[in-house]
Amino acid sequence: MSESIAIVVVTYNRLELFKKCIDGVRRQTLKPDAIIVINNDSTDGTGEWLASQTDLIVYNQPNLGGAGGFHRGIKEAYEGDFDWIWVMDDDVEPLENGLELLMNYKHVSKCIHGLKVTSGGELQIIERFMDFKTAFCYGSDALSDLAEKEYFFISVACFEGMLIHRSIVEKIGYPNPDFFINGDDTLYGFLASRYTNVISITKPVLIKDYFPPIIKSRFGPWVTPSPTSYYYYFRNKFIIRNELRKRLNEPVADFAREYGFHSFKFIFKCLLAGKFAYAQNVILGTYHGMINRFGKK
Repeated sequence: MSESIAIVVVTYNRLELFKKCIDGVRRQTLKPDAIIVINNDSTDGTGEWLASQTDLIVYNQPNLGGAGGFHRGIKEAYEGDFDWIWVMDDDVEPLENGLELLMNYKHVSKCIHGLKVTSGGELQIIERFMDFKTAFCYGSDALSDLAEKEYFFISVACFEGMLIHRSIVEKIGYPNPDFFINGDDTLYGFLASRYTNVISITKPVLIKDYFPPIIKSRFGPWVTPSPTSYYYYFRNKFIIRNELRKRLNEPVADFAREYGFHSFKFIFKCLLAGKFAYAQNVILGTYHGMINRFGKK
């Protein structure tokens, strides 16, 4: 008996990229049983375009960020009794055989990723692990020799292409919408890793050509379109800490030390570079994290 698959796409105000994503979903060699779209109150014509599509299951909601979108999308797919759920943002385009490649490894893992590649052929390989004592992740470029492996292990997830089995969702629940953006998939992958070996196969399954602009300065590159993203990055570390405390039933012993090191280092860099709005957002994010003020800023 074949297993059912739902693809979940979360979108917000990126209509042209979103159309490419949906086109890639529709061209899959392994056809999904449903395509679920979560529209976070887009104002760029996305809602009108979706209204004209007959093969998509669309849920329109207020802008609850990526975290709120993936919470809703995974919930709808799970409650729809689908066995596997493939999730992605609107700024990636799945390769035609992407889903088929991932499903080839369903006997290895119940939380599977693939590599991303640019249209120019450059691979994005992130091999990352969460340290539950600090709530921070380590590792960046691949540590493994990809030429010798079919897949490698990680202990976090990426909602740009994570394929997850409903049995894992049943155990860990839905993504936490309090993140709004940033860090929700990191925590979700760590929670999944307690029940399955989270993996990434060494073949590309998605095309990603959209990246935030790099703002150059003599103090180094700033890969972000807005200081607000740093607010969420630092604030949401407190959500991860709180969830780890609750889920693991033990203190995140080295969180304060690690958080202090990273936040003070970044604030110092911001001040030296004259980027005061960035420093202000980190300080505000830290304050909101300490008093448990989460959700949309």
